[in-house]
Amino acid sequence: MTWAAVTTEAVDVPFDATRARGPVLCDPEAVPDALDLVHLLDGASPQAVDEATLIELVAGWERVATWAAARQSEALAELDRRHRSSSAGADHV
Repeated sequence: MTWAAVTTEAVDVPFDATRARGPVLCDPEAVPDALDLVHLLDGASPQAVDEATLIELVAGWERVATWAAARQSEALAELDRRHRSSSAGADHV
């Protein structure tokens, strides 16, 4: 099975069920950026894939959720930094 079978795009990357991981997650060189991964996963129909690929879909969405949480954390840290900076300036006035 290839990822092309679960997407609308022609992506010819073999799925290796013996590694219990799909091509997107097992090869760091083959990992698409987060937005490409979202597009790839969103194009897959869970009802139309085998169990191994379904497990890969779950793992892929977990990877996206982790990326989103990290980006959110980064934005929150910047918001906190700005708030502390503006509060510190107000204390010295």
